Amino acid sequence: MELKPLVAAYKSNLVMGLTHASTSERLRGRGAVARLEILERQIDQALNLLPAAQRPHAPRSVARSSNSNNQIVPVDQAPRLPTRPPITNALLITDYIEIPYQRLRQNLPREEISRVRITSEHSDAGKLWPIVRYHQAYYEYQINRMIGHDRDRSAAFVWDSSEKIWEVISIPAATAPTNWTPKESAALMKDALYISGWTYLRRYGLKSRQWQDVAVPWQKPVKLSRIGDRLFAGNEEAIFEISGKTVRILASTR
Repeated sequence: MELKPLVAAYKSNLVMGLTHASTSERLRGRGAVARLEILERQIDQALNLLPAAQRPHAPRSVARSSNSNNQIVPVDQAPRLPTRPPITNALLITDYIEIPYQRLRQNLPREEISRVRITSEHSDAGKLWPIVRYHQAYYEYQINRMIGHDRDRSAAFVWDSSEKIWEVISIPAATAPTNWTPKESAALMKDALYISGWTYLRRYGLKSRQWQDVAVPWQKPVKLSRIGDRLFAGNEEAIFEISGKTVRILASTR
């Protein structure tokens, strides 16, 4: 009886995860869903074969009394702990806003978008900025042959709550030293979106709507942090402050 809802929840999560999966991942996922459905039927059959007296049911709770003979008594006769007052300030979700992941496509030959995930979320001036990371695969047609390409990309979705529209901003490809995995951090200021990496800082001006490279002194990935109207970057070696297109060191262990 306890296993059945767990299987159902796992199947539901698996189905939701296949929404933006690649073709091969969807095929494997459908096979897994089919096996889970077989398992659900087997659980139902096992429960129906049991005599009514032996079928799982909610057991009557018992508690041990505090007297010397350690007598077991029904829980409704045992001392009760004080209960918390009911929650009255719960926020109810009444509307779901779907992120238009299909707009990540660039109409390339045999293009597939998969492994979409939100890496950070930002908000300012009535706009929500989820930053996503995804995998893009496509083919390039050349004379007498086709060349396959696949890469990890990033993009910023911008939801305008007043206009009820989405905007998609493509983020330049991440780079990293040889044999190292790209690591990026994002921060949103009133006038720009910043993306940092191993040895770079990129600034997207909200008015110019263009990316610019900002010279930086660090050689390792940093974490961007906005505090009020100030922007900081830090790693295990130093703390920096970023102001527009200028970066200065505040503290260093070197």
